Amino acid sequence: MFGKKLRILFIALGLLLGLSTTAAPAFATAKEKMLHSFSNNGKDGTNPSASLIFDKSGRLYGETEVGGVYGDGTVFELRKNCHGQWKEEVLHSFNGNDGTSPGGSLVFDKAGRLYGTTAVGGASGCSGYGCGTVFELIPGANGQWSEKVLYSFSGHADGGWPRGGVIFDAAGNLFGATDCGGAYSGCGACGCGTVFELVRGAKGKWTEEVLYSFDGGFDGEYPQSGLILDAQGNLYGTTGAGGYYGAGTVFELVRGSHGDWTEKVLHGFTYDNYGEGVVDPWASLVFDAAGNLYGTTAQGGAFWQGCAGFGCGTVFQLKHHKGGTWTFNVLHSFGGNGDGTGPYANVILDDSGDLYGTTYGGGANGSGCVPNWGCGTVFELTKQTDGGWTAKILHSFQNGKDASNPFSGLIRDQAGDLFGAGFYGGAHASSCPLPSYGCGGVFEITP
Repeated sequence: MFGKKLRILFIALGLLLGLSTTAAPAFATAKEKMLHSFSNNGKDGTNPSASLIFDKSGRLYGETEVGGVYGDGTVFELRKNCHGQWKEEVLHSFNGNDGTSPGGSLVFDKAGRLYGTTAVGGASGCSGYGCGTVFELIPGANGQWSEKVLYSFSGHADGGWPRGGVIFDAAGNLFGATDCGGAYSGCGACGCGTVFELVRGAKGKWTEEVLYSFDGGFDGEYPQSGLILDAQGNLYGTTGAGGYYGAGTVFELVRGSHGDWTEKVLHGFTYDNYGEGVVDPWASLVFDAAGNLYGTTAQGGAFWQGCAGFGCGTVFQLKHHKGGTWTFNVLHSFGGNGDGTGPYANVILDDSGDLYGTTYGGGANGSGCVPNWGCGTVFELTKQTDGGWTAKILHSFQNGKDASNPFSGLIRDQAGDLFGAGFYGGAHASSCPLPSYGCGGVFEITP
């Protein structure tokens, strides 16, 4: 399973990287509560890597990359009872034919149906692993859900390996990106990736249309994140490689009057050592009220000597100007250890414009977690009156009964509490595929 193998690769990488200590941000006292620890018991899933979502009733929904009845991942629900305790229910276990390794965040439609992607699985292709799917989960009587595969990718011109989720436009069509496939083979046998649309037709049939195929040049390659839409219906996303300097891009796709789409690279990341985010902008973007974009890079930053010379990651802003120009700014460079390292997920904004996110590694606790990475953090960036940003570590994970090493981002409830999932950690480590690290868990942070 490619998703799981990818995470294990990070463990191997962690064994090689030595994280340097730099000036850490302020630490805050935030209360953490574990809502669920995954257990690998033949039904429950393990290792959640996608951000959670709420429904209108305050229930939480998410995915695990592996585990479940068939070992190919699950979709789960967490529901709070009258005593404030959260109970998990597995809504669907993937079986390979309908997908494997769901990793992108879910989305609801107006009727309460859930939609998402699996990175592999589905119809044959991609060396027999399947090239990924887009699926729908339909709620039924007595709390039962039925799954329907809307599209199976072939790994050819239509794309393959959709690692991010899908989003809806106002017309009810779905948009997403694939890490591989497309019209160009310049990135190797995999292809350079696509942006696609699924259009709902008569009798519930969906038709895929490739809106853009990356060619591996200045336009970028390997889009691994989900997309976002602006008010005009234009799409924005990131690529993990390619661009002007080969280190990834932020791109915009502009819808034309005749249904055609034009790509514009808003920023190309570099391999320099002067404070810019470098390599692996894996996460999706977010707009603020002024139309500025915010995102993360998993490596790079001002402390480039840290993390074995790769840099420990950044939070960045693309400031929008009249005339369609953008200015790139690094808001925070992570330094490893006491600070976080490896922010693989997106950031979110609160009503005051402050940013919240997670780092896969770093933090105050390293024992029991991925060697040389640490257990990860939840952080806040607060904008100052002089235009600068101050970083604050709200929580450092510590494994054991705590979650650890989150690949996913956060969501906020109306009270301002933060919810997320750790890829490792939790209370049931002994039953997990990697017992030293645990099966993962869902947590709540009260700042």
